Amino acid sequence: MSRTLQTKRFLREANKRVVRASINQQVAEFMSKVKPTSVRTVSLAGLTNSFEETPLHSAKATGTRRVLNVVVEHDRKVYDDSSVPVGDRKGVKHRGEYVADSRDINGVRVQTDYVYGCINEMMHNKYAGLPIGNKLKETGRGGEYNADFVWLDFCGSPTSEVRNALQVFARNLNGSGLIYFTFDANWRRKMKAYANTGATKSDRTDAVSKTEQTIKDFQKILKKAKLKNLRLISQHTYYGSGAPMMTFGFSFQALATTYGKVAEIAPAISTDYVKKADTSSVTRAVKRVAKLSVEDAEYLENVAFDWSTDEERSEYLRLDRPDLMGAMPTKKDGSINWAGRLARATRRRNRA
Repeated sequence: MSRTLQTKRFLREANKRVVRASINQQVAEFMSKVKPTSVRTVSLAGLTNSFEETPLHSAKATGTRRVLNVVVEHDRKVYDDSSVPVGDRKGVKHRGEYVADSRDINGVRVQTDYVYGCINEMMHNKYAGLPIGNKLKETGRGGEYNADFVWLDFCGSPTSEVRNALQVFARNLNGSGLIYFTFDANWRRKMKAYANTGATKSDRTDAVSKTEQTIKDFQKILKKAKLKNLRLISQHTYYGSGAPMMTFGFSFQALATTYGKVAEIAPAISTDYVKKADTSSVTRAVKRVAKLSVEDAEYLENVAFDWSTDEERSEYLRLDRPDLMGAMPTKKDGSINWAGRLARATRRRNRA
């Protein structure tokens, strides 16, 4: 990829990076407060795997022993070329089939099931007769996993097809977890589902108003699925990929899995529209979201310098500051990449 194309892609994804950092921070916070023994993530294949990797970063400190990542992609070329950490995908021929990878990472069993298919079809149980259908049932509500982290990064409109599929899927979610949605906030066709919401015609053309209307509608869907203690924790409307976008999310918690009380997750709610950003402002914003202060940066450099191996550094960080796990980059195997912090720490000490 040329440098020009890389820059254009970065700018398109700029605000999305801030949103992604915010979501990863909330996942890490949920892990540290609820301490689930086994978690499942459900997501679409993307440019990075940071959402799927965040539970792993916190797993050692929270006592989580198993992580299952279910990743879905409908485009064959993207499916074959994505960075999802599984092996050869050539054996996958038909929708609903998947390739699996299982490994132990720092004492945590990590299973990744990479599904070739449509996320709406999967949520609507269209693959119920296939192995992935059984896997979702076994790991869903009442199954062997006790927390879900879901990010349905659709980017298209919140169509009736999506809403109908969610009505089915939400009933199979585990008792506690977080669920996020990303949609286009610049609807290019009439959305019948929102025609009678009471909003004026001018309101429905406003990206923030569309975000708020969509949140209300999806909140109703999730409540009908009997998700307990449902709370809005994330709301963002921003420029992305050349058009207004929205991302929002909810926490849901069954008291049986949260020790008799609701674990409060710090909300990230913005009712303003965030315009196109430049690279420098995004870098600052990502650091703010990840709560990476100057003191925290120095702390990470000290950890990098004081310990001999990446495994020792990561183990110490998990025990001492699990809240900073989401601020660290990762390698392809899911482990924390300490090279940058170690280099900065070494330079700082040489100057001193």
